[in-house]
Amino acid sequence: NAPKSETEIQRNMVILNEQTAEAIKVSVSIPSCSDGCVVLYDAVTNGVMQRYEICHILFYAHGKPNSNEAACFAFTWTHGESLESSIFQCHVFRCDIPEAVGQVSSCFMKAFQRVPKSLSTSVNGELPSETGELSNVGNVQMFLLELTMEMKEDDGKGGYSTVPRD
Repeated sequence: NAPKSETEIQRNMVILNEQTAEAIKVSVSIPSCSDGCVVLYDAVTNGVMQRYEICHILFYAHGKPNSNEAACFAFTWTHGESLESSIFQCHVFRCDIPEAVGQVSSCFMKAFQRVPKSLSTSVNGELPSETGELSNVGNVQMFLLELTMEMKEDDGKGGYSTVPRD
């Protein structure tokens, strides 16, 4: 049950945190309810890099306190037409400010709660105004966090290889 395994996601965090030669700076937007998307923004251009629907995120974990991964968090995500054709990906992030991981975890916890669409709205993928790092409109809260991201694939030999950025 690797996509939902705490042990596996922690192992991935350790491996990827040790191999950070070509990390990508990103900002992450986490929705306030389960019908939104986690959005990754390029920290330089503020352009949308990727969107991950909350309903396709299988598992979330953060690094263990007082470890080298204390500033990290990760989630596994699935996409595909059916269970047989689904592809599972583990995305690992490291916060520039380790204390931000607690806020990230709280945001994910809130996003995973099942809230009817009629009672809430989700972040629509737009960045807040240039003057503030925190946006609070209605019941939507957006925290912009500066993170480092490096994309790697399992090389089939027990390690990971950096994936070129498109």
